[in-house]
Amino acid sequence: MIENLGRSEVFDVLTKDIIEEISYSTNSKIQELQQILDNYHKLEDEDKKLITEKKIDKLATQIFFDKKINSLNDPIFYKKIFFPIIKSKINFQNIKIFPIASFFVRLNLPNYKFFYSNWHQDTATFLYNKSKYYKFKSYTLWVALTKAAKNNSLEFIDKNYYEDKIFDCKFEISKRHGEVRFKNSILPSSVPLNIKTSKFDFNEGQGIIFDSLIFHRTVRNNRKIRLSFDLRVFSEEPDQQIKNFTFKNKIKRKIFETFNYKLLF
Repeated sequence: MIENLGRSEVFDVLTKDIIEEISYSTNSKIQELQQILDNYHKLEDEDKKLITEKKIDKLATQIFFDKKINSLNDPIFYKKIFFPIIKSKINFQNIKIFPIASFFVRLNLPNYKFFYSNWHQDTATFLYNKSKYYKFKSYTLWVALTKAAKNNSLEFIDKNYYEDKIFDCKFEISKRHGEVRFKNSILPSSVPLNIKTSKFDFNEGQGIIFDSLIFHRTVRNNRKIRLSFDLRVFSEEPDQQIKNFTFKNKIKRKIFETFNYKLLF
């Protein structure tokens, strides 16, 4: 199914014990953040908005770097837990992670413009660094750490509607983790405007694996905070190399390398 649609169905990833530990570590911050966000959209005074945004950013940063969540990025853990799951869903035997842009904690914050992404391909993320590995086909394991309904999760365009290539994406500076987000993407002309998309319900600890070439975006028609993480992997095999790019190499684009912005020409 992944080969045709570019994604799996929803499945269980984390055990109940792990989810309970993460919830215990993050719940108080999420509840405080939720209360602030519920009132944020009502603010009209710009000074009060700025003060509130600083509080939001501070709490969001604490959640981004929560030790319990980031312990999932421990090589011993993900090789023991995540790699077997990934191997069972896709035909990668020699799985590797990227040196940069491989593990991310995500927050979807309602009524707040910074913490979401428009249509994009994950493959484009690897253009932030000069690593040769971005040339290889990759997959993303996305896991919900809080309940995520269809109106507060991810939306996909099935890959069988467009060619197997990387399309141009636009970026902008953002307070989102990683400090950049996809502003907009040039969707393939072969994708109909009224195309049917796919959305899913996720319980805590459930996830999905999808091809890094599949177009997807954040769904934010819900006033609840969504917490998740994603792990990106690839296999450095000749038949997994991506050969098709629609953008021109001379176009200026921002890359993200060791936490410094540079221009790649």
